[in-house]
Amino acid sequence: MKNQKTQEKGLGDLSRTVLTKTDINHLIDKGVVEQLCQMVSERNLLAPLSKLLLQCSVLSATGSQICVRSLPDIVDSLHSPTCLTNPVVYSDLLKLISTLLRSLTPCDGLTSDMISYIVSKEIIEKIQITCTDTYNYQLKDDTECSVLLSSLQLLSSCCVAMTTPNAPISVSPTKNDPSQLVDALVFTKVCNIVTLLYGVLLYEGSRRTPPPLSDMTRRVVKQCFETLLHISRFSLHTLQSVMDSEGMSLELRHVCSFVLSCASHHNYTEVLDLCVQLIGFVVFQNPSNQALLQNGPSPSILQLLSSLPFSYFSDVRSMNLLFPSLISACHDCPSNLAILQQKVNKVMLISYLKEQLKESKEKHINFYPRTVLQHALKFLETPEIEVT
Repeated sequence: MKNQKTQEKGLGDLSRTVLTKTDINHLIDKGVVEQLCQMVSERNLLAPLSKLLLQCSVLSATGSQICVRSLPDIVDSLHSPTCLTNPVVYSDLLKLISTLLRSLTPCDGLTSDMISYIVSKEIIEKIQITCTDTYNYQLKDDTECSVLLSSLQLLSSCCVAMTTPNAPISVSPTKNDPSQLVDALVFTKVCNIVTLLYGVLLYEGSRRTPPPLSDMTRRVVKQCFETLLHISRFSLHTLQSVMDSEGMSLELRHVCSFVLSCASHHNYTEVLDLCVQLIGFVVFQNPSNQALLQNGPSPSILQLLSSLPFSYFSDVRSMNLLFPSLISACHDCPSNLAILQQKVNKVMLISYLKEQLKESKEKHINFYPRTVLQHALKFLETPEIEVT
């Protein structure tokens, strides 16, 4: 008992120390990091262990490789009594798993096995529960916010780990998913992230002038959009199919309308950028989701997109975010194009597409397949497009 208390005190003192890369390398050379990983399986001293291993993984590639070997034990520890009663430890372990997944080679056998293990331990369902609880009770404090952010970051890391780097988006169903991540996302309705956004942003009802968001809310909203974008790049078909349900599509429309209005009014550039990108992915080659952009009270989402600040039509960085989404919204959809042209001349989109296709020889441009953009250019260049 005395040795255990001494060990706990020593680990506690070490975990409260801000370690440098040199310190971590020294611990690795002495075999301390491997010993710490072995201790995780005992489910004891998780508070100091989670902080120490997180520092080791972030600061050292070697430390990360050592920790990866114990990833199943670390995942198992999420179900421990300590995690159930200590949200700080739970959050630290989520961050640790996230960091370790990012260190793996995307889509290889080991990575797939690790994601499959995470899915089998119902961690995706735990993330859904975290999102649902937050939606029901709203954001209360920094600890709750930290757990939510760590949960969303872990989901993002799972999707990144199973996404081929620099691959274009595709509406084709994901085939032969050994990780079973697609099934988990469908089952949890992508962890109810859209419902979480709806609850956090619109719990007081819609207003003519959206109120400013708290720093905590902005961080959560930003992470929600980032996670949805990672899901899109992993399996766009999955996200689109979930968003296609009546209740979810309605929530998404309200969320996007609110963010486009609020972010433009209060100059929340990062959140606005992410929302614009997500809209383009959700409606990509999807007629029913394209119709979503013109539904609802005025101004519609499409009208809001066409009324964004001038920088989105003049600054190259912002144009590379907005224009692909506008093209995605109007491609093979004459009614959307007609609405857009009330504010934006399609000549701007045509010029943008021609320039992008000329300058880049890559198979995709801003994640949009080159072949699809070539077809979109032909559609936009059609002299008269009948609105049906």
